[in-house]
Amino acid sequence: MEPLLSGDFLESMGAALREFSPDPRRRHDPFALAVLEEALSAAVEGNYGIGACLVREETGEVILRGRNRVFQPSFRKDLHAEIDVLTRYGKAAGEAGSAMDRLVLFSSIEPCPMCLGRIAASGVGAAFYLASDSESRMAYLRERRPAVWKGIAGGGTYGKADCSPLLSELALGIFLFSTRKLDGWGQGEKIG
Repeated sequence: MEPLLSGDFLESMGAALREFSPDPRRRHDPFALAVLEEALSAAVEGNYGIGACLVREETGEVILRGRNRVFQPSFRKDLHAEIDVLTRYGKAAGEAGSAMDRLVLFSSIEPCPMCLGRIAASGVGAAFYLASDSESRMAYLRERRPAVWKGIAGGGTYGKADCSPLLSELALGIFLFSTRKLDGWGQGEKIG
C-alpha cells in the first residue's frame, strides 16, 4: 500500500527507532519500542500514530500488538489501538478465563476517555503509556472515577511507562505529526 502520510519527519522517526538501543535501567524500553513501531506504522497508513501491545507480566512476552486503524483501511471510529488489542485478545482467549489481571497493556499515548473505559472494563493488571496527551488525557483522572467504575477496574495500576525520555518524545512526536496532518486533511492541508 502506498503510504498516505509520508515525509522526512516520519522517516527520521523510523531511523531513530531503528538506531535506539534499550536502556537496561528502563524496564519498559522493550515494550515502548514495540508500541512505537506500531504507532509509526499507523501514521504511515494514514491513521493517528498510536500503538499498543499486551504483555504477559510474569514472562515479559509481548503477546499481541496493534495500532490505531480509525481511518485506514476504512473508517472505523472504534479501532483505537488499545481497544483493538484488548478486543482481539478477548475474542481469542475468552475474557472470562483469560487471566487479564496478569497482563500489562502499553500504549504510546495516554488513553482517551473511550480507551480508558475499555481498559478499566477489561481487567488488565496494569496499563502504561509513553507520553501524555495534553488534549484528552484521562489516566490522571483515574482517582476521580465514580465508585462503580473503581469496582469494575479493580486495583489495576495506571501510569507513565518507565521508558527512556527519547522514546516518550518519539511517541508524542509521531502522534502530534499524524494528528496535525489528519485533522488538517479536510481543511485543504496537503498530507505528506
